[in-house]
Formats: sequence, C-alpha cells, structure tokens
Amino acid sequence: MVFVAAILTVSDTASVDATLDKSGPLLRELLEQENDSSGSTFKVSHTQLVPDERDVIAGVVRKWASLEVDWIITSGGTGFGRRDCTPEVCLQLDRITYQLGIWKDM
Repeated sequence: MVFVAAILTVSDTASVDATLDKSGPLLRELLEQENDSSGSTFKVSHTQLVPDERDVIAGVVRKWASLEVDWIITSGGTGFGRRDCTPEVCLQLDRITYQLGIWKDM
C-alpha cells in the first residue's frame, strides 16, 4: 500500500531563506525511504515552507486535506515564540484530526 503524504514546514526564519529548513527535507527523506514489513511505502506529493501566519497555515492544511493526501505532517511553529501557532491553528479546523503533528481529513 502506498500512503500519500504532504509536509508543511512552518518557520518565519526558513520561509525567508529556505536553506535554513532542515526538518522538511529530512522528513521527506525519512518518509520516502521508510518501508514496513507489510510492504507499505510513502510518496510525498506536496511540500511547502510558510511563515508563522495563522491564515497561511490554515489555508495550506485545508487545501491539502481536500486532496488525495493520507497524511499532512507539520514541522515547526510549535515552540514558545510569540508567533508559534501551528497546533492551535490546526486544532480549530473542521474535519481535521490531529495526532502528534499529523493531520488527516475525516
């Protein structure tokens, strides 16, 4: 079985200079090399790097949740900075289930 994943990296700093994003590329690499004993694999269909802006984060997650995406994985925006807001934004979205930074359309 092939699971389709999308990776959203949220960072004010890295959104200005994408070379500073280490988590998005690492997540993609790990997912695409991951295989379990059942033969399941992952295909990353979308990646995006956005600033800590509530409307931008919500828009990307809503868009991807409406597509043929099994998992939406977020990275960043979860710290103690004033603008870190990823979990709070995503928990407010309708029809989205949150579990450990992974979002899934219901």
